[in-house]
Amino acid sequence: MIKVTSHFGTLLLTGDIEAQAEQILLESQADKLKSDVMIAPHHGSKTSSTDALIEAVNVKHIIFTVGYLNRFKHPKPEIINRYQSNGATRYRSDHDGALIVDFMRESPLQINAWRTVHRRYWHDDFL
Repeated sequence: MIKVTSHFGTLLLTGDIEAQAEQILLESQADKLKSDVMIAPHHGSKTSSTDALIEAVNVKHIIFTVGYLNRFKHPKPEIINRYQSNGATRYRSDHDGALIVDFMRESPLQINAWRTVHRRYWHDDFL
């Protein structure tokens, strides 16, 4: 796990951890996990993103890094629902493209999806 902290926001990078590693993190680092933005553990698989982790991190924005038409069908719908139930705004690299996360002094945290900012006619619509 890597946590990036600034005066203007925090980003938690969890990597491919699963429920057992999440539990270890919760036991040893629970007070340090709260973040504004998090990259979803293990791409949003059903073996990660436990309710306890989601509650501890209390993330405002969740990013699922997944490939377009990935064979594992990540992120799993139940995992997306866990984060949305906790009030997190969802982003997906397969739908949104690259994401630009700006922690700026002059304004609140902003996340811009490349495919929205630089729209092209050949981009799929994921509505």
